Amino acid sequence: MSNSNNRDQGCGEWDISLYPNPTRNSFTIEGEDIEQADIIILDNLSRKINLPLNRSFNKVKIDSKSLAKGIYLFQIQIKNKIETKKLIIK
Repeated sequence: MSNSNNRDQGCGEWDISLYPNPTRNSFTIEGEDIEQADIIILDNLSRKINLPLNRSFNKVKIDSKSLAKGIYLFQIQIKNKIETKKLIIK
């Protein structure tokens, strides 16, 4: 679900935002304790993508300039919580 400021909101008790979405150059994943999360990035063929993650308090910034146009999935896990987000690269 997207709201007016282009943030993809998580559901339930764990509120995670991934923005801007769609993006071209970089994006941010934001949420409580997100800097401690395991983040797996998968392309449309389910291949794992390795990108440097710039972690800070409740935010992870990612440079996506090296990614080809397409749809990517982000599997985000903190403790026993897992969330999957979709990102579109233009």
